[in-house]
Amino acid sequence: MSVWRHLAGYWLSVSVSFAVYHAGGALWQLRLPAQVICPEFPFFAWLCPAFQEKLWVAGLNAALAVTIHEGAHALAARRAGAYAHLNNIAGWAVASSILACGGVFIAAPAISWTGARHGSAQQATVALTGPVASLAAALGWFALLSVVMLYQVAVPPWWLYAGYVGFRMNAMLGLSSLLPVAPFDGAVSWQAQPMRYGLIVAVGLVLTFALGNEQILQWLLHIVSK
Repeated sequence: MSVWRHLAGYWLSVSVSFAVYHAGGALWQLRLPAQVICPEFPFFAWLCPAFQEKLWVAGLNAALAVTIHEGAHALAARRAGAYAHLNNIAGWAVASSILACGGVFIAAPAISWTGARHGSAQQATVALTGPVASLAAALGWFALLSVVMLYQVAVPPWWLYAGYVGFRMNAMLGLSSLLPVAPFDGAVSWQAQPMRYGLIVAVGLVLTFALGNEQILQWLLHIVSK
């Protein structure tokens, strides 16, 4: 299988899983209360226009998020002399979709990088580059959204939702890839670089569960705008 075809499958998995997660896990009404309420199709939200909107917004953001995450890995791997191993994502994609129905988003790990010239420390650096890039992208979205909201910049209504999805997706992609089990990026880095790994996990937790909380976000914006 080519790398591009593999990444296309990864993109599709991330898009569907995040759309299901952001719909409240309501794809088959497995999680209540659901964010997607669709009287026309109460038991099969795939056909619901509200879910379809979430799906295409997730797809656009996933294309950018996957490019940032895997592109950062590829640049670091090139410098380190590491090479790519394509993970079998089919099982992970199914697991991600099932978890999303329960209200948990974990992106299936697409590519592992091995064979760095200077051993485990450099291997850990390659592994951490992807999550760091994703968390940096989340911070970028957060800063942009903050400016738009604080200064009341005129933007189309869909842009705010798309920007929020970009922020949440990148933050959760970065955090979930740090899970300390193979084949996630965290499996390589938590032993070789524990201090750096812990710091990056802490940033991911803040972005996902603190700044990603709508009530906390509104409170912070209210404080700053005073």
